[in-house]
Parts: sequence; structure tokens; C-alpha cells
Amino acid sequence: MVKGTQIALKCIFCGSTKFELPEENYEPKEDENIKCDNCGKLNIHADLKEICINEGRAFIESELKKNIEKKYKHIKFK
Repeated sequence: MVKGTQIALKCIFCGSTKFELPEENYEPKEDENIKCDNCGKLNIHADLKEICINEGRAFIESELKKNIEKKYKHIKFK
């Protein structure tokens, strides 16, 4: 498993990870719109968070599958 992997929130429209926030380390509310610093479009924070969580799950599943296949590659099924 890769330790320390981070998945950033990405703009739904352009994929940028840069957003206009009022201050550093600002945590938007779930229903708050945040403006992409690249394309200027508004993204709902809850939607971005859900997409990020799904990407994280897919990444974990992929890593687990690779590790299981690597660990048990010597086992032959008939």
C-alpha cells in the first residue's frame, strides 16, 4: 500500500485543484459554492468531496488488488 497518498479536490469543469478561498486552511460548508481559480466556475463543495471520496475508494481497491495479486501470485487455481 502506498502510504501518504493524497487526493485533492478537483474542479468538475476543468480539473484544476486551485480554488478561490477567503483564507488559507478555510474549510467550506457542505452546501457552499467554491469558485475555481482556473476557469472561474462554481463547484458545490459536497459534490467535490463525494467525487474525491470515490476516487480514494477506487485507488484503495486498485492498490489492494495489486498487493493481493503480488502476494499470492504463486498460487495456481484450477
